[in-house]
Amino acid sequence: MTFGNREHISASEIGMHDDEFKHRLVYSTETDTDLGYIDLRYKNDPFPFYYLDFMRVNPEVRGQGHGTELIEDLNKFLRVMNKAGILYDLISDNSPAKGLYEKHGWQKLESGGEKFQGWYVYGRPVNVDDFAIKRAIRSISKSIHNEGRRMPPQTA
Repeated sequence: MTFGNREHISASEIGMHDDEFKHRLVYSTETDTDLGYIDLRYKNDPFPFYYLDFMRVNPEVRGQGHGTELIEDLNKFLRVMNKAGILYDLISDNSPAKGLYEKHGWQKLESGGEKFQGWYVYGRPVNVDDFAIKRAIRSISKSIHNEGRRMPPQTA
């Protein structure tokens, strides 16, 4: 399995602000079978972090542990970059992948009421409190809204 074929996409190419940029982590076997990819969005405000924008496992190879491998590599990427990760869990309750993030060290944001349910943090810096995490989530929501995309209803 090949991990970490990271494609850097400039902010201007995809209509993002200059203080953001996107990484795509592409995964394939040594024989070039597509396993999937992860899209990450880097932000610097209110602290440096990556937002897990999208994770895709090729439907032809689902159920073979590749989602776990992608999350493990994402965690490694975040540790190497020395940055926190933030994501919104869109996995349906009846999916075999439910709980995938928590199994791999992502912590559910517990405070903030219903508006922040479903959000997870990985590698949270010790000096970053819930208030800063919520500011980061609002920043993510604003960026995505400016792109014309919809966020889950909890963060609108």
